Amino acid sequence: MPPSRSRSTSRFLAAAALALAVLAPRVAAAQACCAGASALTPARLALHEDALVGLQIKGADLHGSFDGDRRFLGASAGAKEFDFEQDLAGSVRVLRRGQLSAIVPIVETYRSVPGLAESGGDLGDLQLGARWDFTISGSSVTIPGIALAAGVMLPTGRAPEASMKPLATDATGIGALQASIALALEQTFGPWLVNVTGAAAWRAPRTVGELHTRQGLQFVASAAGGYSFASGPVLALTLSYTAELDATIDGAAVPGSGRAATRVGVAGGVPISDLWRLQGSLGTDLPVRYLGWNQPASAVLTLMILRSWS
Repeated sequence: MPPSRSRSTSRFLAAAALALAVLAPRVAAAQACCAGASALTPARLALHEDALVGLQIKGADLHGSFDGDRRFLGASAGAKEFDFEQDLAGSVRVLRRGQLSAIVPIVETYRSVPGLAESGGDLGDLQLGARWDFTISGSSVTIPGIALAAGVMLPTGRAPEASMKPLATDATGIGALQASIALALEQTFGPWLVNVTGAAAWRAPRTVGELHTRQGLQFVASAAGGYSFASGPVLALTLSYTAELDATIDGAAVPGSGRAATRVGVAGGVPISDLWRLQGSLGTDLPVRYLGWNQPASAVLTLMILRSWS
């Protein structure tokens, strides 16, 4: 090969290698920046999406509960509970950085005790949400993605005290208006994603018989670490802790009525095409003493299919 041709070939190969080295991290970062929408948050728009609709199915198996001393107790012999839910969800982009969303749930429960078994269901509590991304994950090395989200849950479901069945399987809501706010920090490191979120929820008071009751403030702290594969799928490990302050009756706190739960899980997302994707998760409340309080413990499986528009 002539020297001039050899030098030209070497320069071409060097330039191609440099281009691949520069572009590869950007491709991985672009995938990772959408991982939060693809795996962690149902009905959340990715950067390139303007709207979406989705259908989510959820199933939960109750395997025990935590008592007032934070001890885990397995389900009693002959007692079973399975909870099911189907959610119709939609989101739309507003002013480039904002999102509005709605989730309409249908809830069913199967519950049995020795000598009695029943099932019931109906419309659950309607959920409305708004999200604003102040910064985008991966757009800066030092500043993570910062998002503020607010939500309202309307008491459209049947409250527990309004149940007409002996085991209350037709109760599908909490019976009170709930408002929440959350702050999320999210950052990408190549194909890796890290998310930390803190949230608080307030419940309006309600009247049950002659009593005026209110559930305590609820706080949720969660963390997730995920990886975006070059072929498109996203896989993440999740951890969350939920704590609720004591409830009140007629304005007086009820000592020992607070609740807590610790859940670990795995979540993922798979693109089917440019317009369709699947999301899913599997999580369980840890049956370990002190990690729960006055709270049922269950394993939960979710699967969601979404169609988006850009």
